[in-house]
Amino acid sequence: MVNFNKMKRGIVMLDVVMVGIFILLVASMASLASWSDKVVKEGKQS
Repeated sequence: MVNFNKMKRGIVMLDVVMVGIFILLVASMASLASWSDKVVKEGKQS
């Protein structure tokens, strides 16, 4: 029983890590997209 609970906690931790990596990925993609958009706009102005 204790072993099963420990296993369950390990899976939950893995889920948290996966979600964290996913959020980090989405955030970096969004910032990259807005940054490239800004660069394109500045390039068109000059």
